[in-house]
Amino acid sequence: MKTFFIIILVLFILLISGIFVFLFTFDANQYKDLLVEKIEDVIDKDVKIGDVSLSFLPVLSLRIDEISVKDSNKTWGDAILGAYSVNAGVKLIPLIKKDIEVQHLSIKELTINIGGEPSSSLKPIFRDIELKGAMISGDIVIKRLTGLVAGGYFSAKGTLEDVFLRQHLEVDLVLKDIKVSDLLPEAGHGRPQFEAMLNMDMHASIKGLDMQGSLDTLVATGTARLEKGVLRNVNLLNLALSKLSSILPGLVGELKAKLPHRYSELLKQNYTAFRPIETDFNIKDRKVFFQETEISSDAFYMIGSGYLSTERDLRVSCDLFIPRDLSKAFVSEVYELKYLQNNQGMITMPVDVSGRIPDVSVRPDLDYAMKRLAVATGERLLRSIFKKDEPSDAGASESDTEGSGETQGQKEETQKKPEPEEVLIRTIFDIISGSGK
Repeated sequence: MKTFFIIILVLFILLISGIFVFLFTFDANQYKDLLVEKIEDVIDKDVKIGDVSLSFLPVLSLRIDEISVKDSNKTWGDAILGAYSVNAGVKLIPLIKKDIEVQHLSIKELTINIGGEPSSSLKPIFRDIELKGAMISGDIVIKRLTGLVAGGYFSAKGTLEDVFLRQHLEVDLVLKDIKVSDLLPEAGHGRPQFEAMLNMDMHASIKGLDMQGSLDTLVATGTARLEKGVLRNVNLLNLALSKLSSILPGLVGELKAKLPHRYSELLKQNYTAFRPIETDFNIKDRKVFFQETEISSDAFYMIGSGYLSTERDLRVSCDLFIPRDLSKAFVSEVYELKYLQNNQGMITMPVDVSGRIPDVSVRPDLDYAMKRLAVATGERLLRSIFKKDEPSDAGASESDTEGSGETQGQKEETQKKPEPEEVLIRTIFDIISGSGK
């Protein structure tokens, strides 16, 4: 019996020794080709990985020095994804139940290529990514996913249901202090470039893990806030007024020469600064839609609706409003602009913003402006036709009135009563302007 226990003890020592030798001498790189093959079969993409190492203590950990993923018809320079220093660790005990509990997953640097032409593709760099989650019965629970991107911070949590079949992701995403310019293609010299700090809360639903398919099925709602917004190389107010110069030659020069200093300085700026912009949005069919969003600066504000697509196509229809005091200054210098004022005394004009970022154009509705300014010309002409000679002797007029025995109330009523030509002018004005429709 003693000999039996000695044999068992020796076998146990040999087994433990063998395990330790295996753990400290195991070379995972010999299985790298097999690992690449399996990953390519699952995601239907070309995969390239660097050195692979595996350790078993204190948790089962996998380290990959480099990994790249690309479409089969693209070069590695156009890789969809590139990551460096990927480390993942899972707890051993849940593996017995065929569950995976990620104790840690960290990526020092991750680059994702977001579509488009090679010259303008977006490649945001994510840094210091940390993930805690678990895989239970084919579902992945994202307990906490955090990282840095575009000078700011992101965090997410959610669930990826049925990872091996349906792959349905429900996720809550938060972005803090993201530099929008870092997520946009770099504009050429002198081209419009938008800068802002983005904060966003969003709930999204995605089906499938393929990048293009995911964009097709993405549905989301959320709220976004843009702060410190600046549109470089474009003065929207100056642009709108310059367009009117084709109708009223010399308009901008005349205004700049005579406007109060504060506003004339605004017109000289080669950029447009915005106050904080906040809007609700929804995403569907590869487009981000927003409704009745207010965009304001020191010299104007706009209220518009439109969308931005994943291909960076921007379409916005809005109404431009110039504040009452600035509108009054405009009208005092250029009388015709009076006919672009609304009931609150603000000059207003429809504006369309469209194009593929960064090549975006801003087009005021010149048909609207020409129609309104035609009213001004028409009214002036009609007044000159129907104008009567004014009484030259005010005193005689007053004595005639007194002799008629009219009371003060009767005189006021007489003064308020419109002349026939006034009625005719107003009727023609309403027909031209469309207010009689």
